Amino acid sequence: VGTARDQPNGQERDHVWVMTRAGKHGRHCVFWESLTGQRVDLENLDGPDSPRLAAIYGRVGCVFNHQGFYASKQLDDRAIRCSFNLEDDLKWKAMDERLLAPMRRLPALPLVAPNLSEPDVAEAVEIALRG
Repeated sequence: VGTARDQPNGQERDHVWVMTRAGKHGRHCVFWESLTGQRVDLENLDGPDSPRLAAIYGRVGCVFNHQGFYASKQLDDRAIRCSFNLEDDLKWKAMDERLLAPMRRLPALPLVAPNLSEPDVAEAVEIALRG
């Protein structure tokens, strides 16, 4: 949970996105826009994603998953500068697990394959673009 901008120099607004972590201490992070599927690989900050990351994602205030809730303690909480090693207690404050335990857990939702016809969607998009 953090902030983002609709335009590179636009005003920051509250925003939520998905982050996946992999590797030792979750060092390889990827941001995903849940509605568009657009991804920004944080490992390639010197690559083509760097300007997009800095332009779109503002600050990161907290991170959560199915097991925990973490608040950033970093002086510089800009997404492009954040460490996402949630196990580092100098950079992240984990919420006490005893406070999270009583929260009602929702059952997992099954993933369902799309039932869209690609030719029909392609034709509809072409018509919309022409018209």
